[in-house]
Amino acid sequence: MNSKPKFNRAASHSHSHAIDDFAELRDQRFVSQVNELRKGDNWTNWRYLAIEYLYLAVVIGSGFFLSVLWSQSVLSTWLFVPLAIFVSVLVGIGQHRLV
Repeated sequence: MNSKPKFNRAASHSHSHAIDDFAELRDQRFVSQVNELRKGDNWTNWRYLAIEYLYLAVVIGSGFFLSVLWSQSVLSTWLFVPLAIFVSVLVGIGQHRLV
């Protein structure tokens, strides 16, 4: 029984061909275009953060308003509980989006 591995010409050829496929990724023009796209835009980031915090402020404010209505017996418990759960889910979604 011969345990010596055999050389596979087809596999070797496909490997060298695969290396040539990545040659265009090393092109300096391509690399500079990719690096340009990787730059951060802080104004856009700040805008999105402000929108997320505004969303959370509105949701938490709505939850507070609902709790005030409930504490003054304007809102029944049967209506308050599902709304409170819904507000809690919305807060969780907002926190998840901040991460």
